[in-house]
Amino acid sequence: MKKALICNLFIPYTVNAVKRAFKDLGIDFEEKKYYTPEDLYGDERIVSMVEKDIRSVRPDFVFTVNYWPPVGEACHNTGTTYISWSYDSPQNLPSTKTMEYETNHIFMFDKAEVEAYMEKGIKTVSHALLATDTEHFDRLLSKRGMERDIDISFLGSLYESTLPMLMGPADDYERGFIEGVVRSTQSIYGYYLPDDAITDELVDSLNRTYAKKATVKDVPVINKEQLLYAIATHVTRTDRLTLLKFMSPGRNTYLYTGEKEAGDEMKAFLKDVKIEKPVDYDTGMPEVFRRSKINLCPILRIIRTGIPLRALDIMGCRGFLLSSFQGEIAEYFENGKECVLYTGLEEAMYYADYYLKHDDERESIALAGYEKVKRDFTYKARIKEMLEVL
Repeated sequence: MKKALICNLFIPYTVNAVKRAFKDLGIDFEEKKYYTPEDLYGDERIVSMVEKDIRSVRPDFVFTVNYWPPVGEACHNTGTTYISWSYDSPQNLPSTKTMEYETNHIFMFDKAEVEAYMEKGIKTVSHALLATDTEHFDRLLSKRGMERDIDISFLGSLYESTLPMLMGPADDYERGFIEGVVRSTQSIYGYYLPDDAITDELVDSLNRTYAKKATVKDVPVINKEQLLYAIATHVTRTDRLTLLKFMSPGRNTYLYTGEKEAGDEMKAFLKDVKIEKPVDYDTGMPEVFRRSKINLCPILRIIRTGIPLRALDIMGCRGFLLSSFQGEIAEYFENGKECVLYTGLEEAMYYADYYLKHDDERESIALAGYEKVKRDFTYKARIKEMLEVL
């Protein structure tokens, strides 16, 4: 019997599903929860604590949700196999230093991100699709039936982008160029235009402009990755707000998001949307997905190709998935039969209107999506695949 040490540096959504899969696969494990440090990427105290637990538990491998450099460092120092499985993309790591350790097996759900790291010479990364726990959701929802009393819902972050702040000191050319990139990105799905449009020369120019306009103490420094992420969150916020704004009139529409994001200005903009607090992943989320006739999934734009966890969980709860177009969703699911993908606001609105009026077709698609993820997207299957890589 294999033994694992599960290390939690934060509270990951999927760790309970991972533990259930470990038990079903006969993998013994111990779980350790560490304090959440200000620096998740270089805290030497976490390195020491993980090393101590490795020596005490003596696991065959250490497991984390998402990749954490302090855990990678501890596994490297003790010669212990380290498996990480990320549901966040991009990884948002300050450097690739610890990723190169041979003890690492870093699994990411976005093929494009894996390829980007491989191009940098990182050989420890692999592609692994995410999973959904249909058995858990079925048990939880067995008493609820199939009542759909919400027309349209979106559950997730609206994002507060730093792009307006970053563009504040920019000169007219820099600001105009970035605004053009943003407008173009908003109209393109399945391809992240800023990857090619934002150059190192533009970033260098921005930094020079910042230096001229700011005092010594206030000089910001930005890198390309930060600007790409800022554009992605800005465009994604627009995507999500616009969908909710135009789909909500005359419909029972719900948004579940953080209190800080639901300010008075946003509430006025989404006057026809019922705005609720976030719900618990293991209990509240499945009920929302099951209750909703249409579950929106406008994907964070910087996820280049991957299937996000939200999309799989919607289908895993027998929910109808209406998602922005994404390469890997189109690759693994049949559009129009297991889910529905849109490539623009008008198309999304058309599909929402059509499937709200055609209950049988909508429920047939929701059931087909559920059957696909129940068969092919289980935690047990994914973890077995990871262990086979070892």
